[in-house]
Amino acid sequence: MKRRIDGRSDRPSAADTRTAPASKHPSDEEQEKPHESTAMITIRPMHVDDLPALAELHLEGRPRTASAVRRARIVFERLWPALFFSDADGSNDSPGLVAVDPEGRIRGMIGIARRPLQLHGHRLTAAIGVELYVAPAARSSLLGVQLLRHYLRQHAALAVADLANASTTHLWLRLGGFVATKYCWNWWRPLAPVRSLLSLGERWAGRPAARWPLKALRRVAGSCARLRGRQHDDRFAFAALEPARWAELAERTFDRLAGRPVYGPDLCGHLWDRLDFLYRDIVRTHAVEVRDRRNETLGWFLLHETESGIGRVSQFGATERRADALLAGLHAFALQRGISILQGVWNPVYEEALRRFGVLCQPRRTAFLVASNRPEVAAAFRHGEVFWSLLEGEGPLQVWNRSQASMGLSDDGSAASTRGDLRPGCRPAPACPAATELASTGRAERPDGTGSDHSAANTADAAAAGNGERLATATCCRVPASHAGDTTD
Repeated sequence: MKRRIDGRSDRPSAADTRTAPASKHPSDEEQEKPHESTAMITIRPMHVDDLPALAELHLEGRPRTASAVRRARIVFERLWPALFFSDADGSNDSPGLVAVDPEGRIRGMIGIARRPLQLHGHRLTAAIGVELYVAPAARSSLLGVQLLRHYLRQHAALAVADLANASTTHLWLRLGGFVATKYCWNWWRPLAPVRSLLSLGERWAGRPAARWPLKALRRVAGSCARLRGRQHDDRFAFAALEPARWAELAERTFDRLAGRPVYGPDLCGHLWDRLDFLYRDIVRTHAVEVRDRRNETLGWFLLHETESGIGRVSQFGATERRADALLAGLHAFALQRGISILQGVWNPVYEEALRRFGVLCQPRRTAFLVASNRPEVAAAFRHGEVFWSLLEGEGPLQVWNRSQASMGLSDDGSAASTRGDLRPGCRPAPACPAATELASTGRAERPDGTGSDHSAANTADAAAAGNGERLATATCCRVPASHAGDTTD
């Protein structure tokens, strides 16, 4: 008997699993022809045996090129089990839901990942809904409505999803959820004016012929900068950060926050191989512990190098009151790597230190979907009391957006790790085996051929903070009082 996420028997009840023909609300989902009736659709927990059918579901109605077929099978038969059937707490009883027709075909799906949180000293689990997908022929049947309804019913304590599109948001509100606003500031720190201009020009150049000269000049300037950095700055020592050490430092650093993720060895180990999936254009990831000359730990940072020489900081944390020293260490490390610009999202915990660091910043507002039947939990999210990190979202789902270079392919097409070497004796973190094989498929596209587009009919993916382009670091939902009115899209 297969394990169920709700503890009930494998035989579904008619009240819970039958959906009615959906003709009363044709505006909820896009009408398409041909369409299918859902009078006898059964919604049940996702099993490992369903994974090949999920690959076929995403290929349905799309060109079945060899690359698309191989990518879909790798994602759902290799990568998906690692992400959803081996959760952060070691369990595998909540991988998702599938909608099955009377002929046994899967017509829709939603993946579910769980993350442990602590709110005012109490533990709870957030169910993160990702990759809501309905077969093209069934999109006029409100099948997505039924999948979301079952998902929210089974995870009533706390369910979270990304603000993917207006249709999903409208549906979420109808089912009793609400929109939580996350206020944050983008920040930039140019390290070298000339190389910064070259990096921006390389990133924005339209044609490859225009990018190559800029790239060559930037690499030469970066090599000179790395030599200067190694010769003149020996105030810091950089050690490779391991999952257990990451969990220890994160728990110590964020313990004073009212609402926060519970960083532990299981969670950090689960997320470790997913760091390379946070952004679409990274070529190397550095997980670094920073120490001073006395070998005392100043903190840690997670830095992702892009193809154009920009360093994207997805998370950093300082021990005690050493944020200024940690940022100085981040600056020194970036110079050694030849990075021209540091980029991240404002962390309110270190607001004053970031100001002293001399960053350029721009306020912005993002939002995500929350549903909870516990008033104190809903109030915490509404009032901005929950510290929510990108790394607690489904960064691995950025697999659809990864370029060939960021997947770790070398010039000859063989797989190469994207984890960066630090100093002699520092061991780079291992790469995800499924991700390495996925790299050989080349082009960054979804298996259904839609590329990185999140269409209204197809997805509610990258749940919580899963879109790495928008939420690039650990942030807080609270906006500083002095800037409460300064928000942008």
